Amino acid sequence: MAPTYIYYRVYAANQGLINVKQPLPSEITSDKAIGRISKSRIAPPFNVANVKLGIAQQEGYQAVFEAAGAQLYTVTSQEQITEENGLLRNAGLELRKPLKLSFPVNLKVQSDVEKYIGKWQETHSSSDATYHYKHTSYFTLRKTAGGKLAAVGGLEHFTTIYKGYVNPEKSSDKALPSPSKYNISLSDFVVDGSAISFTRINDVGVVYTVSGGLSADGKVLTVTMRRKVGHPLRRTFKMD
Repeated sequence: MAPTYIYYRVYAANQGLINVKQPLPSEITSDKAIGRISKSRIAPPFNVANVKLGIAQQEGYQAVFEAAGAQLYTVTSQEQITEENGLLRNAGLELRKPLKLSFPVNLKVQSDVEKYIGKWQETHSSSDATYHYKHTSYFTLRKTAGGKLAAVGGLEHFTTIYKGYVNPEKSSDKALPSPSKYNISLSDFVVDGSAISFTRINDVGVVYTVSGGLSADGKVLTVTMRRKVGHPLRRTFKMD
């Protein structure tokens, strides 16, 4: 069964309409000020208070909601929705008729660049004709004085550990090689909403064009790396 979504917009005291932290996929709408929450994520009972709390939690404003409260409206009426008059039938169930959650205070709005700030780490395994490998890489992103995104030191740090031999019976008396470490250059970051692109140049000068985006909760970064020759590589980094 397909999930039932409640669509919403968020307003703040002197800021008016603000972009949501978890916008809808671009194939649904390019409007970054409309979000949606699955009805199943709203704590029972399904009432006005819990709808407001669910939206506030999803957008990261639970503490603000608990301290200052918020009011809920329909897009077609300026009348506040309360427990007394209840949720109108089908309220918020259509993309073009979202609910409006209005906070009486200003909100700290996270910029697109700030969503990426932090340490990102990825681990994957591979094998060749001789060895089994474990690869770990990480990079830390920061906001520059000009408000753009950059990697700390301009680098991704990559480590390969030799986990074992493909044919151990033929190599049991041989010690595994020591781990290898090298740095990869990262540059030219461009952020557009939850989407990101940048350039990656490895230790032997191979240039990759990287593009991808964040998960809805902002904790997973999935990218595809492309070069002139060879198949694209897909990697998933997690916020450390």
